Amino acid sequence: MNFTIIFSEKAKSNIEKIADYLDKEWSENVKLKFLTDVSNAVKQLAIMPFMFPSSDKMEGLRRCVVNRHTVLYYRINKEIIEVINIKGTRQNANID
Repeated sequence: MNFTIIFSEKAKSNIEKIADYLDKEWSENVKLKFLTDVSNAVKQLAIMPFMFPSSDKMEGLRRCVVNRHTVLYYRINKEIIEVINIKGTRQNANID
């Protein structure tokens, strides 16, 4: 069974901010790699949402390492996975 994935506004905004940053400060290829990595992680979540560990910092959330520069936080609610936030480590860590 595949779970339905939804993104919070914060997660959508941060994906856009990270992609814009990568495009400006790194390259179009790095930005596209980031977006591909996020897409692949979300596909994995839809199939196997329990494969990633629970977050130590926030109860009820799970932590998916997308790549060495990106972490995605999500929660599982019945057959829906809500992506709560995504953070990139290449830029200012204050993206909330």
